[in-house]
Amino acid sequence: MCLYIKKDTKRMRAENDILVYKNLDYSRRTGYCTPYQYMRVEFNELGRAKLTSKIERIKGVIDRAIHSYYNEKIAKETSLESKYDYGTRTKLAVIPKGSLYYIGDDGDVASTQLYIFKTKKALDEWKEGRDPGFDKIPA
Repeated sequence: MCLYIKKDTKRMRAENDILVYKNLDYSRRTGYCTPYQYMRVEFNELGRAKLTSKIERIKGVIDRAIHSYYNEKIAKETSLESKYDYGTRTKLAVIPKGSLYYIGDDGDVASTQLYIFKTKKALDEWKEGRDPGFDKIPA
């Protein structure tokens, strides 16, 4: 999946952990995986990706990164569109401090790093001993 951005959108670095939402496809056969690329997901572990972009005349496209949503409502609406096996689930995720990211045009974000959590409890346990707050990208 690509992230579409305005031509003048700047790449940013997370000054703090950022709470986001990750849609994952689910199958009883294969478990959780990413939509479109169908890569298996390990919960509570750091996922990494290179951030590459193509800037066109009018818009830009981020074609390599980890895609998530900063707007929970849009994430859930998007997950309902999926017809994959047993559906798509929206999970809590964190873009960790220091990660590079772009904010997209549709409530979405692409980053170089992402932790995905299966439950709110797992997120709370991970957060212990870290700065207790999260930055939020304005919806």
